[in-house]
Amino acid sequence: MKTKRKGHRIAYTRRSAQCKTGKMFKQAVILLAMQALVVCTSSLCPDREVCEETHTCCQGPTGEYSCCVHHQGECCNDHLHCCPEHTVCQTEEGKSGCVNATHSLPWTERTPSRQDSLLKSLRVISASPEDKDAVVCPDKSFCPSEFSCVRLPLSYGCCPIAQGIVCADGKHCCPEGLECSTDGKSCIQPQAPVEAVICSDGTSECPQGASCCQSSDGVWGCCPFPKAVCCDDKEHCCPEHSTCDVETSKCISATNQHMPMWAKFPARVRADWENQDRGTDVPCNDTVACQDGSTCCKTTEGEWACCPLPKAVCCEDHVHCCPEGTTCDVAHDTCQSAQGPVPMLTKLPALALPPKPNNVTCDTEHACPDGSTCCKTAEGEWACCPLPEAVCCEDHLHCCPKGTTCDVAHDTCQSAQGPVPMLTKLPALTLPPKPNNVTCDTEHACPDGSTCCKTAEGEWACCPLPEAVCCEDHKHCCPKGTTCDVAHDTCQSAQGPVPMLTKLPALALPPKPNNVTCDTEHACPDGSTCCKTAEGEWACCPLPEAVCCDDHKHCCPKGTTCDVAHDTCQSAQGPVPMLTKLPALALPPKPNNVTCDTEHACPDGSTCCKTAEGEWACCPLPEAVCCDDHKHCCPKGTTCDVAHDTCQSAQGPVPMLTKLPALALPPKPNNVTCDSEHYCPDGSTCCKTAEGEWACCPLPEAVCCEDHKHCCPKGTTCDEAHDTCQSAQGPVPMLTKLPALALPPKPNNVTCDTEHSCPDGTTCCKNEQGEWACCPLPEAVCCEDHIHCCPHGTTCNVAAGTCDSADGPASMVTKLPATTTYKMPILPDEFSLTSQCDPSTSCPDRNTCCFMKKEKKWGCCPFPNALCCEDGEHCCPHGYQCNMATTTCTKGDVTIPWYNKMSAQSTPSPNQPVAAATCNASSKCSSDSSCCQLSDGKWGCCPLTEAVCCADQAHCCPKGYTCNLEAGSCQRSVYFQAQMLPLIRMTEQEPEKSTPRLAPEDVAGVQCDELTSCQDDETCCRAEEGWGCCPAPHAICCADKKHCCPAGYTCSVGGTCVQSTRFHKDNWQVFFSKKKRALVY
Repeated sequence: MKTKRKGHRIAYTRRSAQCKTGKMFKQAVILLAMQALVVCTSSLCPDREVCEETHTCCQGPTGEYSCCVHHQGECCNDHLHCCPEHTVCQTEEGKSGCVNATHSLPWTERTPSRQDSLLKSLRVISASPEDKDAVVCPDKSFCPSEFSCVRLPLSYGCCPIAQGIVCADGKHCCPEGLECSTDGKSCIQPQAPVEAVICSDGTSECPQGASCCQSSDGVWGCCPFPKAVCCDDKEHCCPEHSTCDVETSKCISATNQHMPMWAKFPARVRADWENQDRGTDVPCNDTVACQDGSTCCKTTEGEWACCPLPKAVCCEDHVHCCPEGTTCDVAHDTCQSAQGPVPMLTKLPALALPPKPNNVTCDTEHACPDGSTCCKTAEGEWACCPLPEAVCCEDHLHCCPKGTTCDVAHDTCQSAQGPVPMLTKLPALTLPPKPNNVTCDTEHACPDGSTCCKTAEGEWACCPLPEAVCCEDHKHCCPKGTTCDVAHDTCQSAQGPVPMLTKLPALALPPKPNNVTCDTEHACPDGSTCCKTAEGEWACCPLPEAVCCDDHKHCCPKGTTCDVAHDTCQSAQGPVPMLTKLPALALPPKPNNVTCDTEHACPDGSTCCKTAEGEWACCPLPEAVCCDDHKHCCPKGTTCDVAHDTCQSAQGPVPMLTKLPALALPPKPNNVTCDSEHYCPDGSTCCKTAEGEWACCPLPEAVCCEDHKHCCPKGTTCDEAHDTCQSAQGPVPMLTKLPALALPPKPNNVTCDTEHSCPDGTTCCKNEQGEWACCPLPEAVCCEDHIHCCPHGTTCNVAAGTCDSADGPASMVTKLPATTTYKMPILPDEFSLTSQCDPSTSCPDRNTCCFMKKEKKWGCCPFPNALCCEDGEHCCPHGYQCNMATTTCTKGDVTIPWYNKMSAQSTPSPNQPVAAATCNASSKCSSDSSCCQLSDGKWGCCPLTEAVCCADQAHCCPKGYTCNLEAGSCQRSVYFQAQMLPLIRMTEQEPEKSTPRLAPEDVAGVQCDELTSCQDDETCCRAEEGWGCCPAPHAICCADKKHCCPAGYTCSVGGTCVQSTRFHKDNWQVFFSKKKRALVY
């Protein structure tokens, strides 16, 4: 049969060669002399409809066929017409017809196809139970001579031809080599050529309708039944749906009928050329496959083998397999099903696949043919240059041979031998999806259909079953739905025990392509460079180590400079066109490891537990219970019975699991921290915007320009008038700053005191020595023995060593050491922490850095998160707007004066040595505190330098203040006005230890006395009754005990505040404030 496809045309030229059926069906002709044979003078279409000889079959939109009167005609897309060979259909409105280079012809309407004349099928007659010296059927019935036995639903029948096949209706049959029609009344020619049955060795074959069975010597033989059952004696076989009884040499059918076993006959050995087409093989992986109609299964060594059944069940012993719909009964070597047990099959060796062509891989989804080169298009997609190791041109359209350079202007490739034409790139190939390996971690995987399990050493291994149960001995595994019985090496289930399986080594994953990482969520392909866009997003320049241009749109090759004005890249060799950046790639989400702390994690599906040394370990179960011995763990919903090494549950005890070492998390990137809430990526610099927010200059140690918009490289100066950065090498364009990134929230540790804390989800408890320890339970009960603790809602039974509750006793938990934290006491403004403006300049805490244009240096606005006014001299509080016309700060209807900025202070070097304050020979205070003697004669530390020690030997005041013990405050006179602060309580000093400083964020409010405090940014002032809170930091408390004024002002008559003439960094203009009551604990 010769087939030619063109458009929708399928031209079939079946001629009289197909019609030599008289010889093929000689016996049928003898029995059916009155039945006419087909006279083939027509073309047969794929749907078995026919057209006249030399006509062409044309397929319609719904799959049916019609006829074109032309030989090898062209079928038009309207599905109604056709054209002669060597013309094409023209379907435009008003111009329909058949055209070629020289002629234009009217098109021809198609004609309906007709049904073929089919050979009638033969009638099946019943087999006879009497022996007439004729053909013996497998059920010991008999058929007349020259008849053949055919299998009927309940018995055997006789087809009146020597080799026949039964039709689906069970009443008709056809000669072997033909097929029955759907209704069974006709015999038709098979659409596909008849193929032999290939045996699993790939070199032996049996006739169609037979089955391959292996002999005891390993040679293949043929059983004269399709899908036959090969008997265990390796010599006989039985029909499908029957079983071999080797002892009696009988085949037992599903209806319990007994018939003799069938002897096998030798298989035919195929020639080498017959084994070339292997397209229908079942691939196991890239190197081996199984014969069509078989199933890939793993061996005990982890290699592939073939089960000679389609969609077979691979048994757990890795030796046998069973038919689809059955289950393996390894103990009895049978396959269990509703119809009863059948023998297991032994797997056969897999076939080696030929090596695949070496495509050039572009990425995980695209490739180019061998001998070509991957290049990017202007849209960022992959294309193929049809040359090996080619040069990809900058226009993203062309490419040049290796060793040449692209001359885009002249569309040529320049070389020493002269110019050659450029080549146009072709579309890349789409790679087929990779097999679905089961990923264990970023470096290891298991084959599809298997399960990742840990070994005793903490390495990965593979259980050759899907969703398997990993046993606690870290050596074996069991099928899903069973439990491991390690003591007996079995897997327990409702159906009874089955043998355990031994795990196999995990596969090492291939190294990932070296993408260029931009940040934790974005990357660029290998050989490209990460650049920022104008919106601050990542983009990719398709060149390695490229120069990112200041317009945030283009980039240039390494060693050149961007000439944005002319859209070129300048170099010693002359200008070249700029490249446009492409979108960055989104990195795949990282595996969901269970984080233990900032440095350790456990694999997904496991639980973090502490060891006896306080280190982290991993329990290989999700949401597991960590046992008190710090060695074992139990499944969720069970309790640890350490005495018996079991996990107790309502279903009974199960063995404990041993914890594995935790994983070390990779170090985090060295981001540049701006403040406690914002940061910039590594290699950039923090700069302030005009609004006082943080922004990022994409250069290391950059110079922040005074316009609060641009920045310049290190070693240059900002020339804002010309938007350039001046240096000895000449001007370069300024860079635009990008928004800063928000830092993630810190973990919520549980604070025990100012120096100690416990991890989130734990409870602080005291130990026997009075030190802090951590109970690994939230809101736990601390037991009286100072060693153990119990869950919330239970009570400690120290005598029994249990935690008692309504649900019964549970084991106590042992506490772990607490974490030491270093905190600082809150200080007055003179001694507070600083707000960093740049690496060398800072402002006092709760101030805002603003750039002063005239002085060309940083200034400090006396409010947190303040707004820096555009004149470069003033600022307004947070929430207010600068009114340049009236020199005021406005917020709705409220208008207040704006504020002058003061110069920022230089930050001392962190390497400067700090000396401690010595009290006597055996006592010291930290360098930022002062020694004061306490009432008991011991030394105490006042958290201020050069402090004034009060007469009560319990409090102290800042330098320049005097102690007013009656008012409970520190006061000083500023131009006849009393300026007051709350007294500061001293802390008892321990010999040779310094007092740690408290971070401001770790102190809750401003303490007035032991019982009373005010909120942050407020000042404690004496009221008529007790304490009051002035809503301004470091405020002046007025003598009427009702009002207060901001720092830098003095109280005046009539409830007003007058600005002090003495300059002080707290001299900020704010409106007069009423006091409010303090919060009493």
